[in-house]
Amino acid sequence: MVSTRNNQTKFQQEAAQHLDLYKLAAYYIFCLRFGLVDSMERNVQIKTYDGQHFHYEPWDMDIALGNKNDGGIAYDPPINRDTKLLGSLSTYAFSGKSDDDNGQPVTRNWLWDALEAWPYWMTTIVPKVANALYTAGLTY
Repeated sequence: MVSTRNNQTKFQQEAAQHLDLYKLAAYYIFCLRFGLVDSMERNVQIKTYDGQHFHYEPWDMDIALGNKNDGGIAYDPPINRDTKLLGSLSTYAFSGKSDDDNGQPVTRNWLWDALEAWPYWMTTIVPKVANALYTAGLTY
């Protein structure tokens, strides 16, 4: 996947060969829904069950529901990867993203950027997984 960095077309052509897109969508929804602000970049493990398709799993979810490390509420829901700390020009809610001196977004996690920039993943896979998770919650 590293060879697809900064090449969105190549990423979109090869992503399904190396990533479990449905598990990544479930994790993405999980992080956004519960405001797991340090679980998209840090406090996460990259795993595979078949040796080919990788996905993320959290290992520490102590900062959730918009909390900061000190326990105070920093972000009111809903939040996403573009949400900034109230009053800040450069501090984003989710770890892994910040702004440079010119106010331009800089991110360390190009994978989430590439997934969010992929219309098929954002408009087909993510809603499909979200609907499945919602429907599953109604049936128990």
